[in-house]
Amino acid sequence: MPEPSSPRGGDRAWADELERDRGLLRAWREGDAASGYELMEHYLPYFRSLCFRAGVHDADAQLDLFQEVTLRLLQVLPRLRLEQSFAGYLRRVFTTARRSATPSRSGQPLPEVVDARPADDPVDTAETWSALAYCLERLAERERDVFDRRVLNEERFSTISRDLGVTLNHLYVLYHRARQKLQECMQRKGFDLGDAGE
Repeated sequence: MPEPSSPRGGDRAWADELERDRGLLRAWREGDAASGYELMEHYLPYFRSLCFRAGVHDADAQLDLFQEVTLRLLQVLPRLRLEQSFAGYLRRVFTTARRSATPSRSGQPLPEVVDARPADDPVDTAETWSALAYCLERLAERERDVFDRRVLNEERFSTISRDLGVTLNHLYVLYHRARQKLQECMQRKGFDLGDAGE
C-alpha cells in the first residue's frame, strides 16, 4: 500500500486528508486521546505495509512495533509541526523504532555483533529519548524551533530562513548553537550524540 494520498498538483483528496490529519493531531496534542486513536487507526493499513516492506511479518512483532511507534510519537507530539504529513512522521518514527526493535527474519533477536551501531550513532532507547527531550527543553525557543524543523521535520535551510525572516548565515549559526548545546547537555547526561542531527 502506498503512502496514504500524495500531493499531485492540487489534488483535493490530499488537501482534505492533510486537513483532517491536522485537526486530529491538534486535538491529540491538546489531550484528546480519542483523536490520537482515530489517527493511528486510520494509518494502520499504511503501518502494516511499512512492516511488510521491512520484513516484519509476525503479527506479535507488528503489534510490538506499533506500540513502540505510538509511544515514540507521544514523546515528540508537542514538537510535531501541523504543516507536515502525518504519514511522513509515522514513516520516520517507524524506521527509527524498527532499527532498535526488529528481530531477524528467522524471528530470533539479532545478535549483539550484528545489531552493533557505530560509536557516533546514538542508541535508540527510552533513556536516550528522555535525555534528548530534557536537553531540547533547555534550548532557547528559537534554537529549538530551528533544530526541530531541520532535524525532525527535515525542512530545507532556505525554507526555515524564509519563514523566520533571517539570513541563511544567521540560521546556520542558530542551528550550530542548538546542536552544540544539545551535544554538551547529552554528554553531561552520559550520552554521546556524535554527528546526530548533522
